[in-house]
Parts: sequence; C-alpha cells; structure tokens
Amino acid sequence: MNQSEKKVSKWKIILLSLLAIAFIILIIFTFTKDCGVDQACFTEAFSTCSKASYQHSEDNNVYLYEIKGDEGNKCVLTVHLDKVGMEVTDTIKTNLENKGMLCEVGKETNIYNTKELNTDCTGPLKEAILQMTVERLYAVMVQTFGQDIVDGKADLPYDVIK
Repeated sequence: MNQSEKKVSKWKIILLSLLAIAFIILIIFTFTKDCGVDQACFTEAFSTCSKASYQHSEDNNVYLYEIKGDEGNKCVLTVHLDKVGMEVTDTIKTNLENKGMLCEVGKETNIYNTKELNTDCTGPLKEAILQMTVERLYAVMVQTFGQDIVDGKADLPYDVIK
C-alpha cells in the first residue's frame, strides 16, 4: 500500500467513525422508551422528563401517553384517547375517541388523573371534554329551572334568587 492509499484509508476510517458517532447520538435523542402498561416505568421517565410512551386505563378508557421532552421546567407530553370504555352514546364516543391533547406540566402534576392533567393541556380532546361539560351543565339547568328560564324567556322564581 503506497502513501496516498494510506491517507485515503485513514480518512475513510475517520469519516466512518464520525458517521457511527452521529448515528448513535441520533438514536439516543430520538429514541422513545416503550413502557407498555408499566406505570412505574413511565413514572420514572416522567420524573426526568425522558421520552417514553405508556398505555393508561382510567374508568375503562384507554389513553396513550407520550413524553416528548422538557421545555424549561415543564415536561411536554401528549395524551391520546384511543378507546372510550364507558357506556356512552355513539355521539359522545365519536366526539372523544381518537382525539389527543398536548400538555405542558410540572413534575408535581398527577399525570394519571386526566381531570387534573386537563388544566395544562390544549387540543381536540380537551375541547371535546369541555363541550361535553357545557352540554351536561345545560341539561341540568333545563331540568332544574325549565327550558323557558334557561333560554331567558321567563324569570327565576323569587325563592331561587334569594
């Protein structure tokens, strides 16, 4: 092997080494740990805001949680409602299933309580939950006070006001 062939060979080794290091770094920074249904695994990942995914069940609903990383002192994650397990109407099921939300939460947040988590999130799932809440409140008001009062066509009885 002559001198120029040795130089080319040396550069090939250096280039391949750099590519291998870049590939390893890329894998480390893009790798998402799959915790499956192991809550302890996901809780550990959440404590350091490391990328991870977790399938969580609450009230027979199936959620997919994914930690995306950290932003300042907040952990960024997505919550996706894969399956509504409650006995609900087809309309409610359609409005909620396969919707997700993006959350930025502090590490003290109970991420497994979707009602608590919901305050730090935005997206279609949160909007659907809020819409359902408004519709339920409206139905309770109609049942309690009557349609005309809720629609503003009649006044509340005096004993309700005082």
